[in-house]
Amino acid sequence: MTKYVVFVLFLTASLASAQPVGPPNLDGWKLVDAKETNLDVKVQAGGLVFTAYFGLMENYQNPKDPTEFAMVIKRHVPVISIVEDDQQKLNLQTEVVSNYSRKASHDALDKVRMKADSIAYTKWHIVKDPRTGEDVRTGNTESWLRVQNGDWVSGLGVIGRELYSEISPNTKMVTLVGVKFLLGTKYHIIRVDQADLATKKEEKK
Repeated sequence: MTKYVVFVLFLTASLASAQPVGPPNLDGWKLVDAKETNLDVKVQAGGLVFTAYFGLMENYQNPKDPTEFAMVIKRHVPVISIVEDDQQKLNLQTEVVSNYSRKASHDALDKVRMKADSIAYTKWHIVKDPRTGEDVRTGNTESWLRVQNGDWVSGLGVIGRELYSEISPNTKMVTLVGVKFLLGTKYHIIRVDQADLATKKEEKK
């Protein structure tokens, strides 16, 4: 059975008990990054390797308080792109197909991003380190997470993130299908439907 090592990309937030609360209002805040950061996972199925794009991450700065920043995680309908075929040798034809697939994926991402929903927020302040002159975080870091039923919870600390796996109905093996975001004991899972992977595989033939 294939095993996947679950690793934490962000430290899990520490909170005694998450309380239902609405997310912060970032109206008027300045988008810091010129481009959004894609959230994706690599999925292997049936000899093919897919990239599943499922969301994006944006960073904002408060114009009224330049020391205050916020990160927003958004989810959208997954866009699946074939990365490579272990059985296939590269040639001019496959390179053209690959380039076309990448362009189609980018076009699809542009469309789904417009309808992306926010599922997590993190806010923090920075100060100048007197020794190094570098910006460092100071004070409490606050986070908000929309759990699976649509309610929002909040707590101190940052949003945790783990890879999420399921048993494949076809191979009965553990298959990486998404990501699990955590705030204390609360979570929000974004996953790829394994039926969509099967459809994408058929399109490859």
